[in-house]
Amino acid sequence: MPIPEACLLDYRPEQFIDEFPALAIPLVGFGSKEIYPNHILAAKTDFIKNKHDFNRIPNPDDLIRIGIFDLHFMNMDRNDANFNLIQNKGQRDPMKIFAIDHVQCFGGNAYKQSLRPTPVDSIGANILRTDYGYSICKYLGKNVLNRILEVYFTNFVALQRNFDEYFDELPAAWEIDENTKQRIVNFIFDDTRNESVREEMKKYFNFL
Repeated sequence: MPIPEACLLDYRPEQFIDEFPALAIPLVGFGSKEIYPNHILAAKTDFIKNKHDFNRIPNPDDLIRIGIFDLHFMNMDRNDANFNLIQNKGQRDPMKIFAIDHVQCFGGNAYKQSLRPTPVDSIGANILRTDYGYSICKYLGKNVLNRILEVYFTNFVALQRNFDEYFDELPAAWEIDENTKQRIVNFIFDDTRNESVREEMKKYFNFL
C-alpha cells in the first residue's frame, strides 16, 4: 500500500509535551516523512464527479487495497468522517493517494487485549463505502475489483513464510512477547476469518 516513507525514531519529549502530554517520556516511536505539499482528503471537500476527476488519480487501485487491508486488519478508523488519506500536490508528480494513521489496527486499544480472529459479516464503515471510495469502485468495475481482491490475498498468504523474520527485525524496546506475536499471527492468517473478509468484499463489489 502507498504510505509515506517510514522509519523508527527516537524523539525528544520536550518537542511534543505541550500538544501531546502522553509523549512526555522518551520512547522509540514510529514515524514517517512528511509529504509536502500535501492535501488532506475529506468527505466534505473531495468528490469524484466525473471520469476526468477519476483519471487524475494515478493509483485508484491502491484505494481498493487500503479498504481491503482495513477490513482485514480491523482498522476501523478510516471512514466517512475520517479518511486518513493524503494526496501529494507537487507539480512534477501525479496526485497520488497515500494512507496514513494505522493506530487503530486490530481494533485499537479497546480490542488489543482480546484479539481473536472472529469472522466478519459486513465491511462496516469502510473507506470504500464513502462517496469517494464508491465512485472509484464504480469506475474501476467489478472485474478489476475482484482481481485486486484475489491478488491481495494471494500475496498476503505468501508472506506467512517470512513472518518470523519480520518480527525478528522489530526493536527489542517494543517488548513484543511471543504470546502477542502468536495472537497477531492467529488473527491475520486465520482461514475462516480471511474467507469471510473476502466474501464480504466480493459481496460489496458485486452489488455496486
